[in-house]
Amino acid sequence: MNLLWLVLAASWAFFAFDQQQTPPVASASIAAADTADTRVYDLGRDVVAPQLLPSDRPTIQGESCEERQKGKVTLDVQVDPSGKTEYVYFVKPTGNDLDRLALVIAEDNRFTPAKRNGTAVTVRQSVEISLETCSEFATDESGKQVRVLRLKSQPLQSFSKFQSAQFGQTLGGVSAPFPIFTPEAQFSDEAKKKGISGVCIVSLYVDAHGMPQNPRVVRPLGYGLDEKALQAIQKYRFRPGLKRDKPVAVMMSIEVNFRQ
Repeated sequence: MNLLWLVLAASWAFFAFDQQQTPPVASASIAAADTADTRVYDLGRDVVAPQLLPSDRPTIQGESCEERQKGKVTLDVQVDPSGKTEYVYFVKPTGNDLDRLALVIAEDNRFTPAKRNGTAVTVRQSVEISLETCSEFATDESGKQVRVLRLKSQPLQSFSKFQSAQFGQTLGGVSAPFPIFTPEAQFSDEAKKKGISGVCIVSLYVDAHGMPQNPRVVRPLGYGLDEKALQAIQKYRFRPGLKRDKPVAVMMSIEVNFRQ
């Protein structure tokens, strides 16, 4: 995964998010990506769709299920001529941990190859993944007890034609991440009582799936608002940046405007 360090002075690299209004961003569609000797096809009459191979994923057993969650996550995916998933990014996220689990499932999927005129080809398609999960404690690499999601039952997956995608404006051959889910940051009690308003700036990178990674406050407001901004941005979801039609990680900054 390439991390592209983009200059903040660029017109789109500095993404200003006003909680009262989402700024206009140019829309585009993914162009068919060129590989060594094949094109990327959409499902259609001349393309036989790839078929999902059976997979029995581990599920939680017994009555230890806590904090049950149900939800559906829709993703766009690309399947190569060997039946392996190449690129995965969001169409309709949930904004919670189900998104991460759906990404893992989609990336692990294996298919019989799509065919066009009897030849295996690369295709792009959408998948809706229905999930039912429980939480349980597990031990991480440092020996710390952490709460993790486990499947309560096997995920249900429904495939359809690739959905028309919106991506950010392009500069220097790289498109900006396009926000598709931006929950509003909440005011802290202290800021409410003292009537504090202002702009908190958070630096992060958006990975090739459209997930926020390593957010950090670069212009703080204090009064508990920095923590509220970080909590909201952790739930953000994006269409990832593209370079030569391939999703890439992009460094960016976000303004969170707290107004009373």
